[in-house]
Amino acid sequence: METKDIRIVFEHDDFVVIDKPAGILVHPSGSKKEGDERPTVLDWIITHYSGTGKILDPISQEKKCGIVHRLDKETSGIMVIAKHQSAFDELKLLFQNRAVSKTYRALLIGPLPNKQGTINLPIAKAKQGTKRTTRVRINQHSREAVTDYRILNAYTDALIIPGQILSYSELRPKTGRTHQLRVHCAAIGHPIAGDYLYGGKPALAYREDLGRIFLHAYSLEFVFGKSAFCFEAELPNGLNDFLKKLQTLG
Repeated sequence: METKDIRIVFEHDDFVVIDKPAGILVHPSGSKKEGDERPTVLDWIITHYSGTGKILDPISQEKKCGIVHRLDKETSGIMVIAKHQSAFDELKLLFQNRAVSKTYRALLIGPLPNKQGTINLPIAKAKQGTKRTTRVRINQHSREAVTDYRILNAYTDALIIPGQILSYSELRPKTGRTHQLRVHCAAIGHPIAGDYLYGGKPALAYREDLGRIFLHAYSLEFVFGKSAFCFEAELPNGLNDFLKKLQTLG
């Protein structure tokens, strides 16, 4: 996947909303190997909006180039990017104050006991070998993490794991911790299909067919200035096609 596949959903004088494809990093990886020059969302922003190179975090003074929030490399979907410093400051404050409503769509392994509910489990960063991950933990380093969920549809798989129930769900993170949705879903025993890091064997069984994790940032809602905005990015074709196969086989 290349940055040319990034789609502009909406353009405002102060910000731009994009639909990020899966497979593209938001920032360059700190572990980038020599010769690995895969473009990132950051590259796309600088190419299309040269003025964003002057945008800094007001506290750390780190160059931000308009990026106020992130999506994992394999997560597709909606992102908002500031075009100038004052827009960045306002949008960043909205995210910090939890004034942005974020909705994701995910395919979870197994039938959930309730059609809707809340996952309230603190999480902390952990080191697993050479990798840094996130885990549900209660210690001095734990941070509050809350996710609301609602099952939209349930399917029975007849191809990859015959008889396996899969729950197509809406996830609404109330906090913004690293890998929060992936960690929370795995912690309650219903990992996201295709999740190689937290999912375990059942989730990994679907990775070859999906080619990614089944997690998509579906919508963002916020008030900017005096106007309310709501943006949506429909499921990409690959995820939609996978659901159609389940509907046909279920």
